[in-house]
Amino acid sequence: MSPWPTWPLVLRTSPAHAEGGARRFEVAVQRFIGDDTGHVRAIEIAEVRVTRDAEGRREITPVGESLQIPCDLALLAIGFEGVEHMPLLDGLHLNLTRRGTLSCGSDWQTDAPGVFVCGDAHRGASLVVWAIAEGRSAAHAVDAYLMGESDLPSPVRPGTLPLAVI
Repeated sequence: MSPWPTWPLVLRTSPAHAEGGARRFEVAVQRFIGDDTGHVRAIEIAEVRVTRDAEGRREITPVGESLQIPCDLALLAIGFEGVEHMPLLDGLHLNLTRRGTLSCGSDWQTDAPGVFVCGDAHRGASLVVWAIAEGRSAAHAVDAYLMGESDLPSPVRPGTLPLAVI
């Protein structure tokens, strides 16, 4: 078995593939197709091209024919792709980093006074234990901001890195 950092880079064959299941690369779901009673009956996919805009955000463009795959159950596994740009950010004069996250000072506070950030919005896609640790630390910072001091635990600081970075 491959170690964790290379795990996503190794092409594996599952029993479904051994039995003739097809692999489709560079495709994205375009829409779900339902029947008259509202039940899903198919997923429409299309070949796509992924590029980056000037600010580093992904742009996904359909480039090929679409294909409908019969389906009666769809489970969504959605990864974090960055903080969504929204009017709230503009109103607070907050800019996203190149990675699509929000930066903060040593007290978890963004450039907008009284606005704090932690977890995926600060670190980017990561393990839930990082989000929990950052959430606890940000709660400590908010408590200190509001009360002048805090007895809450603060297990990590904004720049804390994993013990092993590969």
